[in-house]
Amino acid sequence: MVKCKSPSIAAVLCFAACSAAVCLPICAGEAVPASGTKPPEPLEWALNFGSAIPAKPHLSERSACQYEAAKACLDLGYATHATGCADYIANWRRGVLLADIAGHYARLGDTDGMMREFLDKAYAFRDQVTGFNKDWQRARVTARIGAVLARAGMIDEAKTVTDGCHDPAVVQVRVEELARVAEGADPADNLRHIRVLGKSTVLEAIQAAVEAYTRLVENHGHELRTPHIDELANGLAAALARLPVLLQGRLCTDAGRALIGNGWPDQGLRLLSETVAAMEERGLNPRFDVAALAQIAEVHDEVVGDKKRAGELLKRASDLLKNAKLTRDERVSAAIALAQAYTVHGDEQTAWRHYHDALKRAGGQPNGRPRHVMLTDLCVAIGRSGVALPDDFRTALAEQWNRRGEPW
Repeated sequence: MVKCKSPSIAAVLCFAACSAAVCLPICAGEAVPASGTKPPEPLEWALNFGSAIPAKPHLSERSACQYEAAKACLDLGYATHATGCADYIANWRRGVLLADIAGHYARLGDTDGMMREFLDKAYAFRDQVTGFNKDWQRARVTARIGAVLARAGMIDEAKTVTDGCHDPAVVQVRVEELARVAEGADPADNLRHIRVLGKSTVLEAIQAAVEAYTRLVENHGHELRTPHIDELANGLAAALARLPVLLQGRLCTDAGRALIGNGWPDQGLRLLSETVAAMEERGLNPRFDVAALAQIAEVHDEVVGDKKRAGELLKRASDLLKNAKLTRDERVSAAIALAQAYTVHGDEQTAWRHYHDALKRAGGQPNGRPRHVMLTDLCVAIGRSGVALPDDFRTALAEQWNRRGEPW
């Protein structure tokens, strides 16, 4: 078995090409042009662990892991590396990543050159998707293309592209439309439309309403007047109450962050406080509330600057996890969320304790496929956190890498 203590992106992609059960086009050295910078080491590990999963019969998990690692590279500004990774994703997620890359260039203001180039690549790959599930897979890529166009302000084109596409993600086009207030228009009109969306019986539409409220605040928070914000806050609360608990934590946190960061701290803090109170009233559930409390703590640290409150929430989340009866993957996910929040809090010692706990528990999984999925999630989280790997953690990752193999 090959020993590898610190795999590079190029090594990762060459390994992917050599081990995949599908034919991949070219070697990684050609696929990833030199950019002068490298993504964080943990993302290299993430790509490696994900690419080690055999495409047959685990193409879905393999591609999902590769996508998450590549998307993290993209979100951190390493578009060249994300582009190189796209060629090694063998299912519909390649088309989604290509659309994401187009969105990256749109955010940089390049809506005619690179954005169009990568949207064309996404269209081309979408049209090549075949197989029994091709309809919904093509629809998923189409929906992402539409969302990218909408977020770039090209609402009419986005609607044309997604016309007849029944993927639930198409609702994101509507989100972006409602998140914009045309010059001279009354924001109350948008709020009325979002409120109607939030009354839908379709889960994706209700979630989209919450996201539309949040995006409206992000785009126009400083322009909105108190009556608009009051209506928005009431609509948020009504829509959130109709969503599954598992979704509420993240969406509440995003909305609270947007309100606090865009001129409405009282309303944002009230939303976060009410979210925690609602969690306590129904009884804290470690399966999803450890992560929710950790995410709310991050807002208090990053946006509010209230380290005392953040510390209280982190302690509550830690205590909740300590004696929780969770499955292995649930516990790994909770430990990762806590570690990320402690990193934001400035307590890297505690963060690494939770990262080590996640690594130990993931490593205890005898089956290679779920183990590599958990290891990919762990490394993506560390990479996004922006912290350097300690030597002992790198050694522990190498040990996990060197035990890859059957049973998958």
